[in-house]
Amino acid sequence: MRFVTACLTGFVALSSAVLAGEPVHTTIDCPIGGPAVEVVQTSSCSYGSPNVEMSLRRISSCDFVTRLPVCERADFPVYRRFSEDEQQQARQMVQEDWYIAAQGASRYYRAYLIEKKFNASGEVELFNLLQSGYFFDPENTFGNEEYLTAFRAAANDFYVTAAAHDRKRALLAMAFAAVHSAEPEQAWSMLEGAKLIETPNIPFFDYYLGLVEACVETPEAEACQPTYIVQIP
Repeated sequence: MRFVTACLTGFVALSSAVLAGEPVHTTIDCPIGGPAVEVVQTSSCSYGSPNVEMSLRRISSCDFVTRLPVCERADFPVYRRFSEDEQQQARQMVQEDWYIAAQGASRYYRAYLIEKKFNASGEVELFNLLQSGYFFDPENTFGNEEYLTAFRAAANDFYVTAAAHDRKRALLAMAFAAVHSAEPEQAWSMLEGAKLIETPNIPFFDYYLGLVEACVETPEAEACQPTYIVQIP
């Protein structure tokens, strides 16, 4: 996946002397011009902890890295490398009404809209981009109807060709997002669909399904918050 949201060292070649998990402060150029963006990166990442947050974000050794940096100019999200032609188009995009209207939304939503305009990515990339917003920008994504609508559309497209375990993951993610958008019927529908998909090699999915079921009627509970850490049995 070429998005910076999933690639911790997407812009700079780090020295081999840099240890995995060691923070590196650097800058990246803004695709539409203006001041460079300061970011924190690392050479690699490990997922030693078996636990996850309720958003389904896995806890890693590099949670300190900068996730989806944003340019000072027009709050442009730097989520991948852009060709010279794309940079030219992007400079025009940020002046258009749809982009200006999205400046107050999650940076992941702006990245999604930009990528849709470029028509440069497939279903997997768009789904993962929006799910990363739930992982790393929960305060601006959970409960946002516009974001959920986009995520639902991306998940539906992703679902068509995904493997069974990814289809179940998509349904569970949509269900939990619906819980925080006060859409219990949608949440139940997604959960019922997830129950029909057997994933014996990933028993956590069924355990997590039960946790989401418990949250449908109590979305404000501590154990139902996106950043609540699930202790996997």
